[in-house]
Amino acid sequence: MTLPNEIFDDMIELTDVCIKTSATALKAVNELDELLETAFGNRERKVVSSIIKDINRLESKSDKIQHVIRAKLFPLEASLPPVDVIFYYRAVEWLGELADAAQKVGSRLEVLLAK
Repeated sequence: MTLPNEIFDDMIELTDVCIKTSATALKAVNELDELLETAFGNRERKVVSSIIKDINRLESKSDKIQHVIRAKLFPLEASLPPVDVIFYYRAVEWLGELADAAQKVGSRLEVLLAK
């Protein structure tokens, strides 16, 4: 099974964005040590807040790419094997869930900063 050419580049871009989103969430978690050492100091808060904004921006970008892929995939459904189509949609969904999980990490850190 191979990806249709019409969605290939978008799937690669989605995968890349999801990896970047997860890596950025990891970066935010790694900043927790610094945050604790500085007793939630203002400078460190700003650093973590900036990272959280990056996570949200990347996750939003992944949502847009998912929408583009689904819009391109829909007209192709009739010409592709049904099982392949289901797999493509599920792959897009799973990648989206990865970015959503990273955003959830950022949201929880944001709550931690607010207290």
